[in-house]
Amino acid sequence: MTKYIPNPDQEEESLITAKIDSELEKLRKKLNERTFVYFNKDKKSQIRIYIRTSLRS
Repeated sequence: MTKYIPNPDQEEESLITAKIDSELEKLRKKLNERTFVYFNKDKKSQIRIYIRTSLRS
C-alpha cells in the first residue's frame, strides 16, 4: 500500500493555477467579439472590422 504525502509547494501552486484559470474563464464569458464586413461593389473589395468588447460587472 502506497501512502500519498502531499507536497505543500505543489498544492499551493495548483491552487493558484486553478484560481487564475477560473478568473480567466469568467473574463472570457464577459468578452464579446463581433466582425463587421463592408463590401464595396464598385471596387470589388471588402473591409473587415473586428471589434472586441468587455462587459464590466
